[in-house]
Amino acid sequence: MRFKAILNNPVGLHKLGQTMEKLGPVCIACFATDKLRFITYQDGAAGPQAWTNLVATSLFSDYRIESQHHNEINFFFKIPDLLHITKDLHEVTRIQVGLKRRGEQSIILFRWTGENFVGSKSLEQKELPIELVRRDRLELIKEPVTIRTPETYILLPPLVSLKPAAEQFRKLSKYITVAANMKGELKIEVESAYAICSAHFDNLSNPSLSGHVPTGDLTEYSHVRIKSEDFVSFLSCTHLEPDDVICSIASEAQIVFLVYLNLETYQNEDAPIRTMQMSANRCQLTCHLPIHFE
Repeated sequence: MRFKAILNNPVGLHKLGQTMEKLGPVCIACFATDKLRFITYQDGAAGPQAWTNLVATSLFSDYRIESQHHNEINFFFKIPDLLHITKDLHEVTRIQVGLKRRGEQSIILFRWTGENFVGSKSLEQKELPIELVRRDRLELIKEPVTIRTPETYILLPPLVSLKPAAEQFRKLSKYITVAANMKGELKIEVESAYAICSAHFDNLSNPSLSGHVPTGDLTEYSHVRIKSEDFVSFLSCTHLEPDDVICSIASEAQIVFLVYLNLETYQNEDAPIRTMQMSANRCQLTCHLPIHFE
């Protein structure tokens, strides 16, 4: 089993880690020959789940991976451990990463050449402890299925405009209602013992959904009730500066957020020049939030 590469996007990896940390403390990385997947969820509890898919070239160059299981390597790691490493690498180039063992402990080793304040250079390294995951164990972790075709799918306004209202609403109630329709309108609302507060957004876009034609009253709202804390945690996606975020709602049944972004924006100066086709490969983060009934 082998893995080695040059990490030429430490900023993108750090921003991804900052977002994943808010969505669950447990993270599984799935590295294949040309694609990467990060699965974030609450271990043993109902909570947000995030499934992030991206091409390997978004983070790495000189990427090499080998294993007896279709050249795939899967492993658990603690997100705070990753952030402790990447926070110091924003200005660093030629960062070598590789799978190693320290006794019985598997690690991802980060190595680079550092320079101190007087200009002296030295080889530096940090270790990310990991736990390798067998393929049969990984297959037990499933992304939530689509319960039914959503009635509403809407392009959200910039997440930074949603975050202040969501954080204020969290102080008023444990739960928040998210509602939207197919006429470009979105509402978030909370109800407490003393007041009902809401924020309304209009003139939004409703993207087309393959194989689905909206029927009925387009002004009718689909809605779900979720934890205010979960919604604020999802809005940590602002770290990633996404291009587009689509909210998909099956009324009183399911809410899914599809976050599209281009991590290659953050690649450092030693990253290879990308062709137009390679640059078009956007990262997708799919976030599922559990719903709650009164």
